[in-house]
Amino acid sequence: MSKGKATARISSSPPATLPLWERGEWPWLLFIFAAVFVSFLPTLWNGFVDWDDGANYLDNPHYRGFSPKHLKWMFTTFFAGPYQPLSWVTLGFDYLVWGLNPTGYHLTNLLLHCANGVALFFLLKAFLHREGFFPSLAGTFQFKAACTVGALAFALHPMRVESVAWATERRDVLSGLFYILTVVAYVRWSEEAPRRRWYFLTLVFYVLSCLSKAWGMTLPAVLLVLDVYPLKRLTPGPAWKMAAKKLLLEKIPFFALALLFAGLAFYGQKIYAMRKVSDHGLFERVVQSAYGLAFYPAKTLWPDDLSPLYLLSAFFNPLDPKYLVGALAGVVVTIALVCLRKRWPWALAAWLCYAITVSPVLGLTQSGDQVVADRYAYLSCLSFAVLAGAGLLCAASSPRWKLAAGLAGILLCALAVLTFRQTRVWHDKFTLWEHALRADPDNYIAYLNVTANRKSAVGRSTDPADDDSPFPDRPAMAFLYNNRGLKRAGRGDKTNAITDYTKALAMQPKYAEAYYNRGLLRAELGQTNAALADYKAATVARPNYGLAWLNHGVLREKLGDVNGAIEDYNTALRVDSTVHQAHLNRGNILLARGDAAGARADYDAALALEPRYTIAYLNRGILLLKQQNNAEAAKDFAKALEVAPPNWFARGQAEQLLTLARSPATAPK
Repeated sequence: MSKGKATARISSSPPATLPLWERGEWPWLLFIFAAVFVSFLPTLWNGFVDWDDGANYLDNPHYRGFSPKHLKWMFTTFFAGPYQPLSWVTLGFDYLVWGLNPTGYHLTNLLLHCANGVALFFLLKAFLHREGFFPSLAGTFQFKAACTVGALAFALHPMRVESVAWATERRDVLSGLFYILTVVAYVRWSEEAPRRRWYFLTLVFYVLSCLSKAWGMTLPAVLLVLDVYPLKRLTPGPAWKMAAKKLLLEKIPFFALALLFAGLAFYGQKIYAMRKVSDHGLFERVVQSAYGLAFYPAKTLWPDDLSPLYLLSAFFNPLDPKYLVGALAGVVVTIALVCLRKRWPWALAAWLCYAITVSPVLGLTQSGDQVVADRYAYLSCLSFAVLAGAGLLCAASSPRWKLAAGLAGILLCALAVLTFRQTRVWHDKFTLWEHALRADPDNYIAYLNVTANRKSAVGRSTDPADDDSPFPDRPAMAFLYNNRGLKRAGRGDKTNAITDYTKALAMQPKYAEAYYNRGLLRAELGQTNAALADYKAATVARPNYGLAWLNHGVLREKLGDVNGAIEDYNTALRVDSTVHQAHLNRGNILLARGDAAGARADYDAALALEPRYTIAYLNRGILLLKQQNNAEAAKDFAKALEVAPPNWFARGQAEQLLTLARSPATAPK
């Protein structure tokens, strides 16, 4: 290659490597550990809270030991959604030592978080001595102070409280420890020879992180960003494609592990908590994701009104100014940093690492009732800690050093005070939900928990259906009226249920579920025209509401408007292909009209969607019997009896038809 020609390469001569550990560092590490421990100290007096802690620990015997049965459960369960076997192992140790005393569980969480603060010191040390990151200052007092400030900016921040003080979030602090160690080992591998040891350690730490929580699925992409900056393993030039290929090849094991654990995470969340796209449309998800992208940096800069639940309301409006402004801010920052990438490569690298890490929980695949959550900032905001340390180091060789160090100290003290206060919020179920309701008066889940806690404290029933008291006159509380209406309808109290649905609609005139639920009761009470109007209003409020279209068609068929009913069934299947009842009803109409082939196709489609659809087996069997296909008809009647509930109203009819289908007298000629 000609002299002076630019090339792309995987650097083999990075800046001089700092020792991983230096004797003079232990006071700094001890200070980090002590500062974090004291700031989170109130967590040791906290109990378990009724926000998954009861289900995970108090009512769950499966983690309490290390017998083969316990270990098998830990490594195979998707209990409550996450695949987190290593977290369950640590919780098993807690149980053996502490039983069900919450202090021990909180102590382990706190010690792990303190360890994360210490590990982060080494991560900042690995980054800040790089070329362009003040290599001449490496090892100085200012350098160590900057690493300490960066580590504490992360570890003392009140947004860490949820992951530390909530016993259920053991997975955050445990996976975070191994995640940080993974990146530290990766940086050492990029600097040292022989490299195999550090490469192996990187893989081991990565596996341990993913076994604690699958959030590390994004790490391979983060490592590629770090390869460009600040590690500078990929430099511009004609051969950059070849260099990029080498970097991708060395990441193959990481990507394979990421895909494996991402699949496990998706499967677990799909079972327990994932919302369907029909419940929260694509546009809403995009706006929510862009809003979340801006939310965590904003809360990092101004940690006010932190809550255990930022509710994704049933009435989420993507055009709400709060969400639009937040989404716009996230998009603008991203575009601006891309445009300024040559001038501020560090800013773009930090932002990309943040955005990549937080991407799985931004809402494109919605899991749970939250629009955002403090715990999602635990790993994603690590890159901001590096920026904090680098920012202080910028002033190290200037007269402003003491002023900058003083301001950093004041800010860290303020964060520690806020964290100390926020940790006490998680003391018990009363303090937790009272705080959540103060932070967001529209949070109907917090309101339900607050009222239930107050009732239980005086021995009253905590079921909202037992209380006729009005809910707060806030539009978001329409959900509570609808929910109480459902409970009352389930008890047979249809009149009061309709009253609740009507109140919900007065507060939220476009509440599709309330229209639908009121329509169901009105139809049962014989108020057909009123029910038709409710179903129609539900489809106007939510055009893809398949069940509302289905029931609208059922009533039209009942009134003799068969063509209108078919039109509604067709619409139901077009907007929601999972509405299997529409196939059955349309098939019945087609059969009555003599279209046996069309009816058979609909019955087949209904059973493909719902293999335990008893009435569809019965109706298809009758069709087959009329066609003198007795053998297949007998199979359908037998299947109908197999999947039917014990008190199925047509069991006797199915038994008679099965006998008829098996009778030689009716055998096909």
